[in-house]
Amino acid sequence: MIHWYKFVLLYLWIAPHVLLAGVAFLLGKRRLHLKYPVFFGYVCYEIVEFFLLFLVSQRNLNLRLYYAPIYLGTLVISTALRFGIIQEIFNNIFREQEQSETLARGSLTYPGAQSHRTTVHRGYFSRTATAQSALSVRAIRPLRRIAGPLWRA
Repeated sequence: MIHWYKFVLLYLWIAPHVLLAGVAFLLGKRRLHLKYPVFFGYVCYEIVEFFLLFLVSQRNLNLRLYYAPIYLGTLVISTALRFGIIQEIFNNIFREQEQSETLARGSLTYPGAQSHRTTVHRGYFSRTATAQSALSVRAIRPLRRIAGPLWRA
């Protein structure tokens, strides 16, 4: 008969890796392993590492002779993969930010130029709008000088 605490220990050791296997399956099914290859490699590595360490611990091999060196060796590789995941996250965040920055730069430049052209054309074709267009042009130029370098940097 297995004691309740041994059952809980086994459950707490096995359950996270079963969930990781589910995550690996979903990553493969949704083809996200192509977008996040380091994370997918980490998940698969953790599952293989679990099987290896679980086998060594359950075979009652000399834990000091086998388990500790295997654990330390796999821990080094796991730590390197974790840093790779952090790098992958930063690369994906900044890639999306670059796309939004390009969109923002275009949206800031185009309306300023468009409103400048509109006020100039309105000023040429309307006698009553001359003062209004002159004020609009004077208001837009300083904003474009300030905001332009911020978006180009």
